[in-house]
Amino acid sequence: MADEVIACLACGQPFTLTDAQRAWFTARAWQSPRRCETCRARQVNHDQGRLVRWVSAKSFGFVETRNGSTIFTHAKFFRDPNDIVEGMPVLFRWKWDREGRPQAVHVRRASALETDGQRDARSWAEQNA
Repeated sequence: MADEVIACLACGQPFTLTDAQRAWFTARAWQSPRRCETCRARQVNHDQGRLVRWVSAKSFGFVETRNGSTIFTHAKFFRDPNDIVEGMPVLFRWKWDREGRPQAVHVRRASALETDGQRDARSWAEQNA
């Protein structure tokens, strides 16, 4: 078999799956990856973003990521669902649902030291009320 170029399900960028990589996944009885190295790493590490929209009546909302994309999240994915403020800076992990759509999970409020200079959420919410 030859190397295969695959479009990443998460970001859409093409990546190459080599014969050696395919053999490694096959030897472990795993499916070949459908996401690039960067997006697979993001699944493990926390990413930063901001809760840009929250629908409290339905307990879901959307997180804007550092790269500008907007992804779904739900109250059940928050560490403290009683501390949800629209506009707050958050840390989260990426997860993909059955259809391959990204979600923000393990969401928590980011401290001032973790936000890379993002404004405080409460002041943002007050300014945009």
